[in-house]
Amino acid sequence: MADPSRDLGMQYLYEKQQHRSQADKAGDRQQQQQQQRQGSPVLAMAPLPQSNDASRDWGPAQGNLETVKMALDALKGLIMDAVFLDEEAYTNSATLQLYQQRLQAQQRRILQLEGEVEALRVESGRQAEALVQQRAQTRAAEARMQELQQELDNNAVVFDMHYNELLLKGEEIERLKSVIEGLGGTG
Repeated sequence: MADPSRDLGMQYLYEKQQHRSQADKAGDRQQQQQQQRQGSPVLAMAPLPQSNDASRDWGPAQGNLETVKMALDALKGLIMDAVFLDEEAYTNSATLQLYQQRLQAQQRRILQLEGEVEALRVESGRQAEALVQQRAQTRAAEARMQELQQELDNNAVVFDMHYNELLLKGEEIERLKSVIEGLGGTG
């Protein structure tokens, strides 16, 4: 990029025009009004300052122009290389582009759904494991319940046997009492 302190055009554009007096400005305004009445266009700019070494002062500006020229040549080459299509080819390519956009959107949706399916599969697996674990606990509880029921049945049988034995002992005691009373009454 050109150095603005060496580029006279840049200096002119960005320089504050403090050297002009109010009288000069008023005179310029009157001249502009007079030329506007006559219908001629007016440029309100002061003349460019002159320099002894014009090639040195305009060198950066010429460099800028060369850069612009190269950029324009490159742009012209790109435009020349551009493909121009007729209406049918354009319509076909636009339709193809639309299908490609839809395909990409559907592929993104498929990936999203695959992620959801994977999450649901993991959740389902976790729930299946929890169900298997709960069934195992249920089987263990049923086995424990059967053990307790068997123990209760065994205790009932033992209780029934003890009850029957107590009844037999009670009957024997009653018989012995009647024998003792019979012996006590005879003697």
